[in-house]
Amino acid sequence: YSQVADTLILCHRNWPPQLIRRTAPTTFTRSPFGFETSADGNLTYQPYGSFADASIRLTPSAVTGSITITASAPLFSALWVGSRIRLYGVEVLITAFTSTTVVTGTVAGRIDGTLIVNPFRALIGTATLEVTHIRHGLTTGATVTFSGANDIVTADYTGAGVVGYTTIRASEINGAKTITVIDDNTYTIPVTSIARSTQDGGGPRVRFAAGGMATLNWDEPVFSRVRGYPRAVCFHEQRLWFGGTDARPDGLWSSWIFRVFNFSVGDGLDNQSIQVSIGVGELSAIRHIASNKHLQVFTSSGEFFTPRSYNQPALTPGNFNIVRPASNGASIVRPTTFDGATIYVQANNKTVREFNYIDTEASYTSLALSMLANHLIQLPYDLAVVSGTSKRPEQYAILVIGDGSLAVFHSARAEKLAGWTLWRCGAPTDQFVSVASVGDLIYAVVQRGSAFYLESFEEDDQLPLDCALTYSGAPSTTWVINPIYRGREVSVISGDFFLGRFTVPPTDTLALNDTVSSITVGYDFETEVETLPPSIDAPDGSTMGERSRISTVWAWIDSTMNVAIEGQTLVLRLGSDNIEDPPDRATGVYRFHNLGYSRQPTIKVSQTAPLPMRLLGIKTRVVV
Repeated sequence: YSQVADTLILCHRNWPPQLIRRTAPTTFTRSPFGFETSADGNLTYQPYGSFADASIRLTPSAVTGSITITASAPLFSALWVGSRIRLYGVEVLITAFTSTTVVTGTVAGRIDGTLIVNPFRALIGTATLEVTHIRHGLTTGATVTFSGANDIVTADYTGAGVVGYTTIRASEINGAKTITVIDDNTYTIPVTSIARSTQDGGGPRVRFAAGGMATLNWDEPVFSRVRGYPRAVCFHEQRLWFGGTDARPDGLWSSWIFRVFNFSVGDGLDNQSIQVSIGVGELSAIRHIASNKHLQVFTSSGEFFTPRSYNQPALTPGNFNIVRPASNGASIVRPTTFDGATIYVQANNKTVREFNYIDTEASYTSLALSMLANHLIQLPYDLAVVSGTSKRPEQYAILVIGDGSLAVFHSARAEKLAGWTLWRCGAPTDQFVSVASVGDLIYAVVQRGSAFYLESFEEDDQLPLDCALTYSGAPSTTWVINPIYRGREVSVISGDFFLGRFTVPPTDTLALNDTVSSITVGYDFETEVETLPPSIDAPDGSTMGERSRISTVWAWIDSTMNVAIEGQTLVLRLGSDNIEDPPDRATGVYRFHNLGYSRQPTIKVSQTAPLPMRLLGIKTRVVV
């Protein structure tokens, strides 16, 4: 999908692109994507192409109204009904299917066969005209009826000048003629007069009767039930781009500039449609199109971009070029702009990469971001990015993994900070299904039991429960809560107090041990951070693998209510404190002591209660 302002376009290879518009703050409409049409309705400005065997000829029974179209070989199916084909550039709406070689259609206007300007060539010394008729599809002995031709005058020259003239009259050319085929684009017809020299002529408006005459000059819509629909879509440089159908997997089509519903080829002017195949063949389908510094195209076997010099204001049919700087391929997960680059999942479904432009090389690199986190990247299928919130500056890329968890990547390129972590639902049987970001909010579809919920993440880290709901009222020990928790164990907090874990009965009533005026109910989730084993470069070599002990840990925390270092919980109360009041939140550097030797010592930071924790850093002392 791709979105600009209040308009979103959805694409899928099996159905027409869908247009979703927001027409009011809470009102949306959906309709099939419709191409622009001409004022008289006879032309649909959609991309056309040729997909059938090049030898198949179509014969229209007439040139106006309802006609039958007969193919020279099996071509049609019931899927053709409702689509338009073009005969000699004139659209015919298919209305009924009769057989694989016959369909019925309605002509939009009139099928007028028109030849190029001056299509006849008089041949010196012969009473024959050679006719240029592109993709005529005729055979020797066929009859073609011409009209609108002008006289052709040929002159016989000598060294002294013109000896004489011969005029091949229009009356000799117009009318029914038996042809002799030379090739697919030319044939000859007989005339009465013998030409004195070789001469082109006939004028600008030569026509022929197309009804009942077979032709190769036909094409069909690129997007249809017969040939498939685009897999990829993107807005870029005031154009709408589609890419990759079943019939043309490496095809790329753009709209006109500022006219996103017009995909006609036109005259190839700078503002008109760009239509190309990127040259990777049928085995490397376009899966995504992305807009960043350049137009980026991701296929199943490679990554591409469209370079242009700085003096070129935009991509045009004349300057379009596409380059392949990498051959990793992309999975079905939609790439997204992240931290200045484009983040995507490689075709192997195991590696997350960033497609980043390097000015000094004038090209892109495709670096792996997940080399140290491959254990987290297990069949990802959805991706969302949030570029900070109103309360937090961090930006995150969030991947939905096949087991229902989230692999989360944080990056601050300017600070050279990056890292991965794993998020799971608090209840072990619950799973994330999909994620999306809207502004600075992250939304998720979560499956809990047999039900699906649309939930949002808090903008900061002060809510330590999953699927949390807050209730308030008169002070009480008894609270009736939402039935979504029925039969499950929940954790309950009130302000900065942890009130305990409870199994919700069928009555949906919680009986607490404390009288409170507000509670927050949800699922407790484990928070765990583990350091890598230390490696010290000693005079006699690295200590990696040697027996060592992390004897002291300094933890830098901020606004924290609960944290444990190697199972040692930080004590926030003194014996003289009033237990009716919550302890002060801890901020600063706290020291913990640790025992035991190991060849790979690590430090685990965890929690014993679902209360706020913010860990900023760790310093350790290692005894070897």
